[in-house]
Amino acid sequence: MVKFHPIFLLFVGSSLLPARTQAAEAAQAPCPRDPSIPLNCVGEGWTFVSVEGLVGSFCAKGPICSAANKNGNCPSPQDGLDYGSTCGKLNQGNS
Repeated sequence: MVKFHPIFLLFVGSSLLPARTQAAEAAQAPCPRDPSIPLNCVGEGWTFVSVEGLVGSFCAKGPICSAANKNGNCPSPQDGLDYGSTCGKLNQGNS
């Protein structure tokens, strides 16, 4: 049995789903975006965070989720990250 992290499944595993399910997902509207998220992640505690399975970095504020802080913050919905992200163990890497 293979277990997928829900967000990982949403972004990477969608090609494994039947076409009928893919069409239903495509019709779903993205989550609302917080207008206070800056485009350049600068100032007021914002920082760039990478999300497994996606290219680029996204903004998150405050203590960030990491191997040392599993309860930290992850990027919420923003351009390129329609449904936000959650903290979880990476498939590879050091953190």
